[in-house]
Amino acid sequence: MKLGNLIKITNGYPFKSSNFNMDSIGYPVIKIKELKKTEIQITNDTCYALLDETLSTFLLNKDDILIALTGNPPTKGGIDAVVGRCSKYNLTIPAYLNQRVCKVESISEKLLNKYLFYFLSLDKTIMDLASKCSGSANQANISSNDIKDIEIQLPELCVQQHIVNIKWRYVYGV
Repeated sequence: MKLGNLIKITNGYPFKSSNFNMDSIGYPVIKIKELKKTEIQITNDTCYALLDETLSTFLLNKDDILIALTGNPPTKGGIDAVVGRCSKYNLTIPAYLNQRVCKVESISEKLLNKYLFYFLSLDKTIMDLASKCSGSANQANISSNDIKDIEIQLPELCVQQHIVNIKWRYVYGV
């Protein structure tokens, strides 16, 4: 089944550099460089933007699923920099979604959001997405439609939950 039938994608906002501050005032703006394999990393280089009610569509909350729409092609660099890599917004404070990063969420009763994250964070899924890239040798791009075109095998909800539980135990040793 095509993933596009099961998900909603929100593309990030094209902030102007004049909207940013480096004083940690406001909300962090999640750019491509903050997306690492499976989680977000806020650093001293992370930009911040003041709260703006008109940008509420672009606010991120804990456990939102993010995908880098720009990055290295699959033949260059590691998984932390490849286009199509998937991260979960793991912080408790809200943040803004910047351009060339998208948020993906399940809109189907047949797909658990936690299973969606598991599926999108598999190296195979990331490399399948990255192989659809266009652009130069130094900067590869994918689109929201590339994500929607991914084929997913959809097990029963109880199986999805079981897979998520096993993955959680494996990662966290519980």
